[in-house]
Amino acid sequence: AHGATSDSNRVVIRGDYATSPGTIAFSASGWLDAVRKYTTFKSITITSTAEGYNCIYASGSAGIVVDGCTLTGGNAGVVLPGTVAFTSATIKNCIMTGQTTAGIAQSVTAASLVSSGITVTGNTIHDTSLYGIYFAITSTNSAWTSSTFVNYLIANNTVYNTPSSSIYARACHNDFVTAPTVYSPGLVMSGNTVYNCGTIAGPSGDHGGLLVSGFVSPVITNNIVRDTYVTGAGLQTSKNKYPLITFNTITGIRAGTEAAAFQNGFPIDGCGIFFDNLTIGGLAYGNYISDLISTGIPNSGTGLTFWNCSGSKFIGNIVENCFTGASYGKSSETDNHLLNNTFINCSYGVSKIGTDALTGNVTVKNNLLHNCSAGFSIGANPSITADYNNVYGSMNPYVGISAGANDLNVHPLLDADYRPQAAALKRAGTSPSGKDFYGKQFYNPPNIGAVNDLPATPRYLLTSPKNPDSGIR
Repeated sequence: AHGATSDSNRVVIRGDYATSPGTIAFSASGWLDAVRKYTTFKSITITSTAEGYNCIYASGSAGIVVDGCTLTGGNAGVVLPGTVAFTSATIKNCIMTGQTTAGIAQSVTAASLVSSGITVTGNTIHDTSLYGIYFAITSTNSAWTSSTFVNYLIANNTVYNTPSSSIYARACHNDFVTAPTVYSPGLVMSGNTVYNCGTIAGPSGDHGGLLVSGFVSPVITNNIVRDTYVTGAGLQTSKNKYPLITFNTITGIRAGTEAAAFQNGFPIDGCGIFFDNLTIGGLAYGNYISDLISTGIPNSGTGLTFWNCSGSKFIGNIVENCFTGASYGKSSETDNHLLNNTFINCSYGVSKIGTDALTGNVTVKNNLLHNCSAGFSIGANPSITADYNNVYGSMNPYVGISAGANDLNVHPLLDADYRPQAAALKRAGTSPSGKDFYGKQFYNPPNIGAVNDLPATPRYLLTSPKNPDSGIR
């Protein structure tokens, strides 16, 4: 055992010195034990058929680095044990496939444990039997009431062909109703690409997209989620405070709810972005959502969804070719806002799910609804404050509510940047708030729709994922 105590005297164990370095193989049992701090495992190839064992068991609480390794099989490619209070660990540039649980996994089982400084970047994970990347605090004992994840960075990974969530980060109880007692800070999920994940009737609560739950001020930005079955949404968030969701692209999402769980066995959901149960103060802007595949059940195939959340905002997003542009409808909802979004070629532009009266109205202003078969489809107990919207090309522009006093019915003449060329829509909005699809602060007054006045700028990339633009709340 070496005696490294800091980065300055770390030990590197490499597998790439020889022309043909070979493979470490585990069959009946065994794993590579990363127990010593400040150890780098570089370019090591491991194949495991040992049932119940991991390729690398990284229990050193500080300074473990797994870099450029190829890991095949095992329970997990790299596991961070759930009783270790990590202060730093890095897993980067690895290829992982064939694991029975996940490429990378940490399941915290100890109470009052703080795990911090975990970096997962540049990995390719595919064809596991469950998850791609999995971080969770267990719900089976009191760990979720007192343990936290702090400053986790999950960036620039590619995950495909996993039947459950491609990237799963949960720091709270996994039910739908229990609020967190503590929230985990500092999560950044940035620049990841996931596709061909999830299953049509997977385990209840599992889905193929990105899942974030139990965090305060998490940042979810510049990710691509495509061609995936989901329970909930491609970006599924719940039980978070102040989540920031920006510049993500979500396409080809399909419903993946367990067949027996909801709607008499017919799968629902398959949405784009979900501010779901007990979300507080969420903000999503600059996201592009298209071609969601609906089952035809209300809420299935919705681009932007409020459900049992409060103080949350969708601003400056584009939703195209989906069943529903945006939806809301849980009785506990209050102070949510749908502002300056553009909905194109949806069956429904804005829809209310169910007949409950909301605790507080949803505010819907400055939105552009273009060629949606029904503009607003609201029904009983509308609980909506809507005005300054442009509804054009709808066979049924208003069902359940009347047009706002300042609503318009004008062909928007959208250009290639989704900016309306129609003069009547330029600077015709009210109450500007937040940033547009390209990350520019809305002018006062703003355009109708998701895009500011020209010149349009490229969609912003957050160059420092640890210090992203915080947006306007």
